[in-house]
Amino acid sequence: MSLSEIFEKAGITHAHIIDDAYDTRPTSALTPGSIQTFVEDLDEESFDRLGTLLGLAGANGDALVEALQVQDNVHRLFKGRARTSGPRLSPS
Repeated sequence: MSLSEIFEKAGITHAHIIDDAYDTRPTSALTPGSIQTFVEDLDEESFDRLGTLLGLAGANGDALVEALQVQDNVHRLFKGRARTSGPRLSPS
């Protein structure tokens, strides 16, 4: 039985399918609040690794928060997260 047949049998006439549940990185901008919380929750080692990953070694928290408001930097973070540990950042 096909999915269309199952839907028809169940009386379902419309379905919304969201296909980004398995994306390896956020597809929309992160909120400033979620970025701030993420940066504040980092231990010192993770904070330093994040700065290095973003090309901002030695940067302060404000610089990291600002950098993570750029989607390309968030993508870099998610690409590099397999090599790091610490809190995860998720879109809100």
